[in-house]
Amino acid sequence: MKRSIAPLLVIALLVSTICTAIFYFLVAGRFTPTAEANAERAVLVAARDLPRGTSLSPGDVRTAKIAQAPSGAYSEPGELAGHVTFRDLAAGDVITADTIVTKRRGAGMSVPSGWRAVSVLAADSSGLVGTLKPGHRVDVQAVLGDQNTGELRTVVQNLEVLQVNLKPDPLPGRPPLPVVTLLASPRDADILGLADSVARVRLALRNPLDSDERERASLTVSQMMRGSKAAPGAVTLVPAAAVRRSDPAAGRTATAAAGSGSGLSLGTSAPAAGCVNPGAK
Repeated sequence: MKRSIAPLLVIALLVSTICTAIFYFLVAGRFTPTAEANAERAVLVAARDLPRGTSLSPGDVRTAKIAQAPSGAYSEPGELAGHVTFRDLAAGDVITADTIVTKRRGAGMSVPSGWRAVSVLAADSSGLVGTLKPGHRVDVQAVLGDQNTGELRTVVQNLEVLQVNLKPDPLPGRPPLPVVTLLASPRDADILGLADSVARVRLALRNPLDSDERERASLTVSQMMRGSKAAPGAVTLVPAAAVRRSDPAAGRTATAAAGSGSGLSLGTSAPAAGCVNPGAK
């Protein structure tokens, strides 16, 4: 009886050994880090703190070797030329396809949750549009009426520029029309949509450090003209209490009071108006 059991024990031992080997190679090997997985890879990282809206240049990035680099990382500086960051990056952060706006993805991919990207036709601000870049901040003005009954109102303030494009004019021989895409809250997006449909839209570029937003009354042509009836060469003085915002340069202050009967006082000499050069204060 004992002789018949011994071969069975040997067979059982061999089977268990084979099963253990199969389990090790098929299952346990998946959890063992390989040399390839641990190999360092050269990727591009931010060379300095890069705020949202930075147009990347070669000096903004550097190469660093990182183990297990994230998906979508870049390795060649030329791949990032002209692209724009749409979130803040700290020095050393890996630059991936999820942190920049590429030429193929466009502005819509950089819209945060709860916000809207809205395009407006800014034909009346074509000179300013040529200087705009992603990340700039602007106020949006709507103008209604003709040259005699015109009315202007700042409808939305401090919006971020996402993209600037040129749209072909439907009329032959006309220059392209400037279209600016702005990042706005849902409520401001509705206001922009209405203004772009029924009014002429103008843009006013803001200082990046200026976050002041104050309700401003609309301005009509008659109010503007009442504020400019001073004699030629005279300077209109504006009470300090009525001034909402003054230009840093002395002698140039524009005031729009909140009351319906307020006017706009311009400290400008009529004879000198035709002698003003770009950059003059």
